[in-house]
Amino acid sequence: MKQGKYLNAGKFFERSLKLGLTATYVCGALAFLGRIALERGDLQEAVELFLKCLASPSLTAEAAFSAAGYLQRIYECAGMAREAEIAGRIATRANVGKLSLNRRVLADIESYWQRERQRHHPSIFGRGLRWILGETSR
Repeated sequence: MKQGKYLNAGKFFERSLKLGLTATYVCGALAFLGRIALERGDLQEAVELFLKCLASPSLTAEAAFSAAGYLQRIYECAGMAREAEIAGRIATRANVGKLSLNRRVLADIESYWQRERQRHHPSIFGRGLRWILGETSR
């Protein structure tokens, strides 16, 4: 992934998931697949993968930080303040070390969001995060 070969990295992670990984590696693979979806500009898939990651019963701090941190930026761009706040709290709690998100990807999310918004309004974004946290719609 560091060399920009996202398609190859995505195929590797998908193949690894099909072969069967231990639960802690599954959440990490889902977080990386979400990041790869972001690199391709596919916000809908990225959100779905990040939400699956956060719903994993064996969620690691690193995967939670990554998934929630990128979700926070997506929700901020979408004007979904409540969801952004929830994702931000998850990322803050999960950041047990010196973890960081890719700043270029964070900056690119806004342009991805603008394209996505022109196609359709992604209502799944908020419902999924609230469902994971056991909240009902308000």
